[in-house]
Amino acid sequence: MAKDVASQAIVQGIIDALRTEFGGDYVYYANKVPQNFKEPAFFVRQISGSMEPQRGRRYLRRGLYQVTYFAGNRKTQEQEINAVTDRLYPVLEYIKMGGSLIRGTQMEHETEDNELHFSVHYDIFVLRPRPEAPLMQKLELEVGLKEQ
Repeated sequence: MAKDVASQAIVQGIIDALRTEFGGDYVYYANKVPQNFKEPAFFVRQISGSMEPQRGRRYLRRGLYQVTYFAGNRKTQEQEINAVTDRLYPVLEYIKMGGSLIRGTQMEHETEDNELHFSVHYDIFVLRPRPEAPLMQKLELEVGLKEQ
């Protein structure tokens, strides 16, 4: 169970997993694609998220993340996109976040306008910190027997 985390930590975990699998021949962008970006490139962002209270200080944080891939070779874009798709499923099943592994579920992809759009859900439990309460300053206690 993780402490309360920012969704950006999951985005970074996805980018780290991609970088480990695909190496330095690709460019990796988080959250937005700049104009005149270099291809081949991966663009990673969170699409939606929610947080549901569980027991006590536990919450279930759900997030839908999208990896968009822009192929580098215009002549063989379809083949390149298909090859990258086959590698993304196992790569994004488990990613590292804060020293722990988290599992991706409900993975799916689609290709539109020669771009690969790969979606994956990462659901984690988070533990919110306890609210700080003031400490007791002084306690006095008198002990004695009650007379009858």
